[in-house]
Amino acid sequence: MNQNISATLLFNLVNEKYNVIKSQLPSLLKTLSENNHKAKLIESSTLHESAMDLANILATQDRPIWLNEIIVRTEEFTSKHKDNDSIVSGSSWALLQALMEIYKPALNHNWNFSTQEGKHHYNFDSIYQKYREESDLETLFNTLINTLETMVSSGEIDSITAINSLKELIDILEQNKSSSYFSTMASWEFVKSFTCNLIWEQLDSIPGIKPIKKAFEKTMADTDIELKELHKKIADEMKSKYKVTIQNTLTYKNNKLLENDPEQSNSN
Repeated sequence: MNQNISATLLFNLVNEKYNVIKSQLPSLLKTLSENNHKAKLIESSTLHESAMDLANILATQDRPIWLNEIIVRTEEFTSKHKDNDSIVSGSSWALLQALMEIYKPALNHNWNFSTQEGKHHYNFDSIYQKYREESDLETLFNTLINTLETMVSSGEIDSITAINSLKELIDILEQNKSSSYFSTMASWEFVKSFTCNLIWEQLDSIPGIKPIKKAFEKTMADTDIELKELHKKIADEMKSKYKVTIQNTLTYKNNKLLENDPEQSNSN
């Protein structure tokens, strides 16, 4: 699943831009059949911009034929009309015919990045890695690991179950302290779940462990703050790079990166 994280995120961005085109294309076809030249120019230019917005977040080989056709035909139509008063005979009819030919595939396109060889062009993972390396996340994970190791080696805990659970937590943090986005977030959710269970609560009853436990929880709070800042930086760059407002696609709370994944929605 972690191999498809960036493709899933970009699916949401692509789908948002694609939905704009799906609404504008039928409107332009209707306008082209009417007698309002100014409206034709405006709607053709608007569709061209929307098509370019979508094309700009796709690798060249991943752009469907209908998308390239929209870009070429609308640009051609605009170039023939330098102002609102210039009317080239037959140009509206030619654009209408060209767009009618790609109408069905344009409105019924299936974006499936999980099977496309071009999915490595979507660089969410590299953006995440860049900001992760600039953050204190690995240092905080190491502090959490060291604190847990202090608990285990203290000799204060006589429960084998508790010791084994703490060792498991150490292993998970160690394995994922510098891993992919999905692995990091999955391990962090595990840590938060662990600190809500009975074993963790019972550590408060051990005088020598209680202050260590509080230190661990303080580092957890610091890690939460760092993760929120990391997500903000990633989201800001994605908004800037792909010129899109990201809603519910990339948020830290409850690990909602995949909130808009249609496959997940269908499985619920």
